[in-house]
Amino acid sequence: DAQGKPFVDPFRPSRIEVAQAEKVAPSAATARVKQEQDRAKEPLEAFALESIQMQGTLTQGKETFALVKAGSNLYRVRKGNYMGQNFGVITGIDESQISLKEVVQDSGGDWVERSTTVQLSEGKK
Repeated sequence: DAQGKPFVDPFRPSRIEVAQAEKVAPSAATARVKQEQDRAKEPLEAFALESIQMQGTLTQGKETFALVKAGSNLYRVRKGNYMGQNFGVITGIDESQISLKEVVQDSGGDWVERSTTVQLSEGKK
């Protein structure tokens, strides 16, 4: 080497082994998917989120529930219940909507969390 520095072979096996040892830690979304796959499914996870309709809310004590229609059945759900086919967990309920956090795959195949809502259905009067 013209400047007196030793030449480092970039293809030296020990250098490659170090690079392979630096694995990227799984994202929180990927870890959540692994946990979700081991959990027993709730009834509303059989329905696409788009097919679930929020009918209204009801409060018992200090807890607020949402009434949702899926298929021909009516269900009562609360924060922490699951809905939809993308591991959607309910994060909040108010009079006009249900807030959920889902886990979906992005265009690169990585699992990412996204927030979504189910709006109160405008019923025919």
